[in-house]
Amino acid sequence: MVVPAGQVGVTIQGPRESSPGQEIPYQVVVQNHSNQRAVDIEVKAQISKALVPIDDGGGDWSAGNRTLRWSIPALEPGATQTLTFTGRATGTGSIEHCVDVSHRIAACVATQIVQAALACQLRGPEVVEAPGSFPLGLAVTNTGSGTAHGVRGQVKLTPNLEFGQGEGAAIDFGEIPPGQRVERQLLIQAKKGGPYSVSLSVSGDGVNTHCEVEGDVVQPGLSITKTAPKARHQGQPIEYRIVVRSTGSGTAKGVVVRDPLPRGTEFVSATRGGAFTGGEV
Repeated sequence: MVVPAGQVGVTIQGPRESSPGQEIPYQVVVQNHSNQRAVDIEVKAQISKALVPIDDGGGDWSAGNRTLRWSIPALEPGATQTLTFTGRATGTGSIEHCVDVSHRIAACVATQIVQAALACQLRGPEVVEAPGSFPLGLAVTNTGSGTAHGVRGQVKLTPNLEFGQGEGAAIDFGEIPPGQRVERQLLIQAKKGGPYSVSLSVSGDGVNTHCEVEGDVVQPGLSITKTAPKARHQGQPIEYRIVVRSTGSGTAKGVVVRDPLPRGTEFVSATRGGAFTGGEV
């Protein structure tokens, strides 16, 4: 990694004029102009003999060589740090202080460690009628920080269900970026009544998840019984009693009962709106 020269700069600021014995504040500004982190920064101020330091601003004062030093462990790219010191002039005339800086540039590389995480969801009706079909919604979400590649699912049905024409158990969800959701839909056939369950197992990039949906398949069923007197004299009315019962787990709709009129009889009446037509009631 190439790092340009002159990465860390330093300036010193102070008043243009002051009086003997008056406190004189100075500011030393250190700035990292590079695009890399600067470390082990050493700032040295050479203090004039005409100034008596009264506040070293946290620096290390050496009276022997009249230097004030500060150590800055690190400065991020573009960062600035301000250092201060204060002194009093011992006489009149111009007093001059100089600062310089030394440092190292840390060349760094960052690697983002990511991990995909999968969550799935199935959506199906609580109750479905057989024989019949219903749409099954499938969704897989990547809840992790990395892209999930080659995500595939396997659907399992209970015996009272089967896949619709052209559908199958293997589902391809493809590539799923972090935070994204992929949806699919299957057509499922309900064959017979009873509880049903559909499960989905999903895997991709070494991670996996599992989800299920449950419901009930209801199936209409009917039974019919017909009773009549064992004997009747000619000319007497004969009452036929027909009883229809719902024996299934679902509601039977549009039920119509047809009963042929026996030979040697003629229609008289029927309950519940029954009508005689074409030789049958």
